[in-house]
Amino acid sequence: MTLRTDIYKEFAARLEQAMSAKLIRRSSTVLANLFNAEFDGKAVTIPTVSNWMHGCTMPTQDKLLVLAELLDTSAEHLRYGRNSEKTLTLMNADGTETELTSSQQQLVRKYIMLIPSQQKLVNDLVGEISR
Repeated sequence: MTLRTDIYKEFAARLEQAMSAKLIRRSSTVLANLFNAEFDGKAVTIPTVSNWMHGCTMPTQDKLLVLAELLDTSAEHLRYGRNSEKTLTLMNADGTETELTSSQQQLVRKYIMLIPSQQKLVNDLVGEISR
């Protein structure tokens, strides 16, 4: 098995894992339809998505970005696997780590951009609804 084939197979495994985490049925038809609904470029075919899912090929970067957004992960994670230097994690009270999803990371970034009085308002609101 060549290095390229290994990389494609590892990508397919991460793709399957991300689909499972989003409760998306492991089907090239389902994924192709979901993907094409979000992608602004030329639609991908079901055989193309099947090749992604079976580790025969990988999507181009523009498609990978849309796929990652659809699956609530990062393009970097899909392509290369977890990169702890660029992945945000939280330490739970029990000592385990939780990796933040792409949308959670975006929320943190937006929160950080708020002025202090707005951050306090968000903190108070979350405190009230999490009781």
